[in-house]
Amino acid sequence: MIVAAHQPLFIPWIGYFDKINKVDLFVIVDNVQFTTAGWIRRNTIKGSLGAQRLIVPVKDKKHTGQLISDVLIDNDSNPHWRTKHLKTFIANYGRAPYFEQIIDLLNHIYSLEWKSLSRFNIELINGICSFLDIHTQIVFASDKNIQGGKTDLIIDICEKTDADTFMLGMGGSLLYADRALILSKGIKLVSQNFRHPEYRQLYEGFLPNLSVLDLLFNMGPQSGNVIRSS
Repeated sequence: MIVAAHQPLFIPWIGYFDKINKVDLFVIVDNVQFTTAGWIRRNTIKGSLGAQRLIVPVKDKKHTGQLISDVLIDNDSNPHWRTKHLKTFIANYGRAPYFEQIIDLLNHIYSLEWKSLSRFNIELINGICSFLDIHTQIVFASDKNIQGGKTDLIIDICEKTDADTFMLGMGGSLLYADRALILSKGIKLVSQNFRHPEYRQLYEGFLPNLSVLDLLFNMGPQSGNVIRSS
């Protein structure tokens, strides 16, 4: 069985879903330290002026030692953030070919008053997977008491999910993984080998590495095939 893992990112890029699609089991690593510098509460979409950033407001800005699963959305100081996000989608993708289909999906999720950042992100990830016809089982590291950092985390993921193969992603795992130690535990390693596809976008010029929403608004039901062809 092949397993992969990643933190619960906010409306992640295409490569995130490519990785989910290529494995038998995907682990959401929600019990590691949160950092405001990553993509857990922000991402980018394409507008007429280029890339535009969306950010989910969170409480306790310093987050010293706080786990991702414990981060709360700041609905008190920023009660209209969901409405602002939806207006941003409308302003930038209102003329996209599949706007109605995707905005319906987003309206359903955004209509709920979320408290947990990770649960909000995971609901978006699950909804997008369903639209892309990706049916890989997704579990949480916190539910399986998966622990450790870097290489130890990979080993613990495989041991607690009975996986014999771990898929290294396009980011840091390629750099920090102690391959010799992992292989000594009887765990095989494979690489994601993802090449970002080009597809029809609104506005001039192609921008890669945006939120997967850009693909969905522009390609709709064809989005899954675009990802698989890459």
